[in-house]
Amino acid sequence: YIMLSERKSGLNFYEKSFTGKNIDPTLISGYLNAFKIFGVELVGSYQKSQIVKLEYQEIKIIMADYRSLRITLIFNGEPSKDFFELITSLSYEIEGKYLEELETFMGDRRKFIDVEKIIDKHLNTSFILPFDIYETESDEYNKSQDEIIKKIKNIKKINKLNFVFSSFLMKNQNFDLQTAEIITNLIIKGILRPIK
Repeated sequence: YIMLSERKSGLNFYEKSFTGKNIDPTLISGYLNAFKIFGVELVGSYQKSQIVKLEYQEIKIIMADYRSLRITLIFNGEPSKDFFELITSLSYEIEGKYLEELETFMGDRRKFIDVEKIIDKHLNTSFILPFDIYETESDEYNKSQDEIIKKIKNIKKINKLNFVFSSFLMKNQNFDLQTAEIITNLIIKGILRPIK
């Protein structure tokens, strides 16, 4: 789950759940603000930024405050140092493009229409969205890509699904770099397309 908000007011201008579960962004925002007031673990401090991490059972909550922007991420697992650098670079690009809109934000989310593309560019969110196959007869695959396509079709057929997640294709649902690269290449080719 990701939520972007104007830092001072706490008003959200973008949120997205990647699990299909509906989450009330106002409730989450208020809850996280309350935690921040009472103090949380400081993960990193960069110029004009502060990143805090909250943990609740298996869930990790990252709140990254920048000049005019707050990025909130909720997920399972432990974020890497590289991940913190990714969200910092994400914040710089969003603030670079939308600084004026953030400083005058009064709730009109239409001004942030392209923010999803920026998020995907930095966090590769299209990889974690559910996706489906869009084949044409002219599509050519190498052996590894063909195996992934067959596996997707098989998973969809056996489980009567209209889509799959990349984790379905990973051995024991653990991250596998080689499989991830094949999936990413198929997404770039347009053969696998995220369902938004």
